[in-house]
Amino acid sequence: MVALTVRSRSSAFASPTEPFWVYTKLAMYGALLVASPFIFWELWKLHRASLYKKEKAHGAGADPGHAGCFLAARVFGYRVLSTPH
Repeated sequence: MVALTVRSRSSAFASPTEPFWVYTKLAMYGALLVASPFIFWELWKLHRASLYKKEKAHGAGADPGHAGCFLAARVFGYRVLSTPH
């Protein structure tokens, strides 16, 4: 076991390479979380090109609602799910 001390907390890792993979996965998930609105926007632009004018108008009205729900889910995950118990 290798112990890594960070701000007076000791985390135990099973192998010497495990801290590297933990930080790498954390960085990848964080980057995906930050980039996801842009990824969804690009996918929506790709999909919107195949819609009729009337369908585009319905989609434009739903965009702020989807963005609000996405931000609310991120805040919920940060405030409620990631708090230590």
